[in-house]
Amino acid sequence: MDGPPHQVGGYSDALQGPIEAVAAHAAGTGSYGDPAFQEEALQWVTLLQLAEDDRPG
Repeated sequence: MDGPPHQVGGYSDALQGPIEAVAAHAAGTGSYGDPAFQEEALQWVTLLQLAEDDRPG
């Protein structure tokens, strides 16, 4: 494959951690073990994933 692995739809490719957990944390729903945090994380769906792209243009 040429270039970075950009993706629309499907399942995200978790390179660092689940983006749903990052979104739940940003929403201010507590810490990872809290039931409210888990419920919030389940509400998020990755629609678009963009990889780092250092190519010019």
